[in-house]
Amino acid sequence: MKLLLIDFYSFSVYREWKNIDILMVSREEKIVVAIENKVDSHEHDNQLNRYKNTISKEFPEYRKIFIYLTPSGEEPSDEEWNILTYENIVQNLELIRKNVSLSSDVGLMIDNYIEVIRRSIMEDKELIEVCTKIYNKHKRALDLIFDYKVDPTQAPSIVRDILQEMADKGEIIYENTKANTYIRFYTREMNQLLPNLVDGKSSWGNEHCYAYEFKMMNHKFRLSCVMTSKNLPEKTADTMRKIVHIEKPIKENLDFQWLQLHLRKYEISDETDDNEKLTTTVKNAIKNILTWEKEIIAKVKK
Repeated sequence: MKLLLIDFYSFSVYREWKNIDILMVSREEKIVVAIENKVDSHEHDNQLNRYKNTISKEFPEYRKIFIYLTPSGEEPSDEEWNILTYENIVQNLELIRKNVSLSSDVGLMIDNYIEVIRRSIMEDKELIEVCTKIYNKHKRALDLIFDYKVDPTQAPSIVRDILQEMADKGEIIYENTKANTYIRFYTREMNQLLPNLVDGKSSWGNEHCYAYEFKMMNHKFRLSCVMTSKNLPEKTADTMRKIVHIEKPIKENLDFQWLQLHLRKYEISDETDDNEKLTTTVKNAIKNILTWEKEIIAKVKK
């Protein structure tokens, strides 16, 4: 109950502090709250225990609250982490909207956030019921639409074809592994800053210490620059530290197994009636991250 008396204005909030998704720290209240968020993946490499030990070491005198946030209430591997679901969040936000007088801007922000959670993360039971009724009423027409819309399973093939075409033109470096979930490519410019490893292998088990990585999912994909700090020579480590610091100024060292930079999400729309729009979306995603690369390289070389 003492938490109800806390002045939450005293908290500072950090993203990706030592790889922890969200860290809230109040030096006045001597409280630290860690939130590990898992939406499209699961815990790995004993994450929760490692994060708990890191926080205990950094904040030995603080009261510690560990929260494991997932869509369905997945059980954490460490019993000291408390389970929180997105349904819990939505229920509490809706309760606030109902009982608390808020400014129009704040209310709109909360409403939009609830909508995003329901649409992208949760299975909205009311929405499912409405969709079922619509489908039953217009089954024949909808079946025809489904037959001619883009199949999201085609997306990896489209991505690979675009990357291969760019590689053939010398615009990127692409090693076609026929992968469907993680599709990676590289550039000569970034290779000059972060060259292939000579001694040892990276966390991916190959010579690369970075990659531009597509993560393909149903109806959406992500594109980011992923880096790994394993087995880096000193010069490469210094360069990677500069790149990471430009994007994440609060990150203090290179103690990560892998780290995502410039993460962007893209939808594979059900409304697309051919592959043209999906192809354009993929090309724009690549263009965006290559523009980011030019900016990063210029900043590193200053």
